[in-house]
Amino acid sequence: MLDRELVVVTGKGGVGKSAVAAALGLVAAGRGLRTIVAEVARRDDVSRALGGEGMHEEELAPGLHHLSIDPEHAMELYLADQLPAALAELLGSSRAFSY
Repeated sequence: MLDRELVVVTGKGGVGKSAVAAALGLVAAGRGLRTIVAEVARRDDVSRALGGEGMHEEELAPGLHHLSIDPEHAMELYLADQLPAALAELLGSSRAFSY
């Protein structure tokens, strides 16, 4: 599995995705692979599991990096980058669009 450039860990809540992703990250980094564990959520489960400090990019161990992505904030940045400011703000504040 670690021969792949990208490994996605997914599943329903509470099944151990963060633990599996953290373990894979540690093993990959231990083998000398450049490793980033990225979470797309408002939480920082992987960072906390590995002793990190929270929701930002950080190096948790030599060669093992963590990035937590807030999906709402990412959408706001994308809209601001792709649309005129007034339209980006309108869509960003729309309940229907955010749903």
